[in-house]
Amino acid sequence: MAQLVPCETCGNAVADSAQICPHCGDVGPAEKAAQRRSTITCLAWLVFVVIIALIIVFS
Repeated sequence: MAQLVPCETCGNAVADSAQICPHCGDVGPAEKAAQRRSTITCLAWLVFVVIIALIIVFS
């Protein structure tokens, strides 16, 4: 069951699984978590590619 958390923009209660706040339309906690995971994944791939490139250049 979803818990209610305050919206970071308007402060009204929003389900933690909501994708947008029904009061102000801001992106909800579930969507922000998905965006963070996506950003972390992209950064991990970037670091991986840079390390492989450095290994190739210096070997």
